[in-house]
Amino acid sequence: MNLEITFILAGLSLFLFGMLKLTSKIQAVFSVGVRNYIKKLTKTPLFGVVLGFFATVVFQSSSAVTILVVGTVSAGLISFFNSLGLILGANLGTTVTAQLVAFKVTDIAFLIIIAGLVIFLIGKDKVKTIGEAIVYFGLLFFGLFLLNQGLEPLKQNEFFINLLSNAKNPLMGLLIGALFTAIVQSSSATTSIIVLLGLGGFINLTEAVPLILGAGIGTTSTAVLASIGATKSGKRVALSHILFNTLGVLLIFPFLPAFISLVEKLGGDVGRQIANAHTLFNASMVIVFIIFLKPFASLIEKIIKGDDEVLPLWPEWLDKKLINQPALALEAVAKELKREMTLTQRIFLEAKEMAFIPKNIVRKDFNIKIKLRKIYYLELVVDKLQSAIAAYLDSISENKLSSQESKKLFQYSLLVDEIERLGDHAVNLAKLARWEAVRATELSREAKEELKTIIDKTEDLIEETMMLLNEFDHKRVEKIYEKRSEIVELVSLSKQNHHKRFYQDIDIAAGGPIFIDMLVNLQGIARHCSHIARTLSN
Repeated sequence: MNLEITFILAGLSLFLFGMLKLTSKIQAVFSVGVRNYIKKLTKTPLFGVVLGFFATVVFQSSSAVTILVVGTVSAGLISFFNSLGLILGANLGTTVTAQLVAFKVTDIAFLIIIAGLVIFLIGKDKVKTIGEAIVYFGLLFFGLFLLNQGLEPLKQNEFFINLLSNAKNPLMGLLIGALFTAIVQSSSATTSIIVLLGLGGFINLTEAVPLILGAGIGTTSTAVLASIGATKSGKRVALSHILFNTLGVLLIFPFLPAFISLVEKLGGDVGRQIANAHTLFNASMVIVFIIFLKPFASLIEKIIKGDDEVLPLWPEWLDKKLINQPALALEAVAKELKREMTLTQRIFLEAKEMAFIPKNIVRKDFNIKIKLRKIYYLELVVDKLQSAIAAYLDSISENKLSSQESKKLFQYSLLVDEIERLGDHAVNLAKLARWEAVRATELSREAKEELKTIIDKTEDLIEETMMLLNEFDHKRVEKIYEKRSEIVELVSLSKQNHHKRFYQDIDIAAGGPIFIDMLVNLQGIARHCSHIARTLSN
């Protein structure tokens, strides 16, 4: 019995490990070109379903896709309505894993791992990363292979048989499926195990369907966790996921015998029937909800009231049709630079909040993680804008420009990089705040007061720089220079004070590098603000 449990736990652990690592590697392969497809595919719910489906197939985790959707919506990069298709698609995409298990892909897991290793060893850059991803994909199914080996001897185990007999009650099966999925945080793991149980003769289709339906409800716990600290739109996504999956179960439950009869008529062994039931149910729910998506979205918006700003993930003003009209094209760039600066300012404000979240709150919930995830999404937009603006300016330069237009082109080429670097310092500030929270390195009261003073003055400096971009003013340029000098002096003084406090045992050693790095990044932000002012005044 102990050996069987070891195989089951090892298999489940390897499955979850493979799934998590596969997700991270696939994210590393994502490029700007892929994000351009996302732009097109989130314009309508139906295309969103397609994207959600393929994203889940690639990630092998609807939970990972759901977390990404909540995060992107919360950051204001995708509208709430357009996110609904992604959630429905993720539910449909998760059925592929069960189908692969039913096709006994677990039997060739070794071959998948070997193929991935060969690609990893001979490949370079992204090809190498793809090879590593294939290895993790193979490990995922090898984990299920081990799990199946552990299940096989349990056919004669009285305790295990009695445990599974509880699933004969549909409501109990629903509860077991939901609880197990909530614990392992993976509906793919639950449904794969259910298919394996069916293939092994442990359960029949009638017992398996409630377990699968319960897994759909249990997986919504991921969205709930991801929505903690999210915006209203992010919370709406989580609520929608819960209602999609729960209402779907309520709709099908009264017709369960007829549904099971239909699946049996499709033929195949029990494992195949379970996988087909999973696919058929989720596909049916996508069709039902896509028809009533607008009234459904309106209902959610009435339950969670309020509006959130949506920040376009791609440039709004850079129209290719204006390239041959330099004056108009440069005006478009100016508007996009202001948007880049606005996003950078937003990153800084999020980082500022992170720096002063009380320790007890950090330990209780996910505020730090949620804010950091939001900052990463905003940084992605800023990086995308930087590359898009730079490419647009390069296209403008191919025209015959007046001296004034040439001057603006040169200015904007400098500004786009200065703003992006300013944003990098703000992101570093957020990372340091998280590192301080993770290490639980409480700064002294004096250090916090000094840090707050400098952060507040940096916030004012960023606001002055933002206003300068909107309307040039020589007096404001001088004010920016003065504020920058003041921050540099305060940073220098704070470093000296920190050294004194350290030798007096007021500041602990663990917090020193973090505190100094925060000061360095604040000084870096001030420097780039002054560079922007100088560029605009030339």
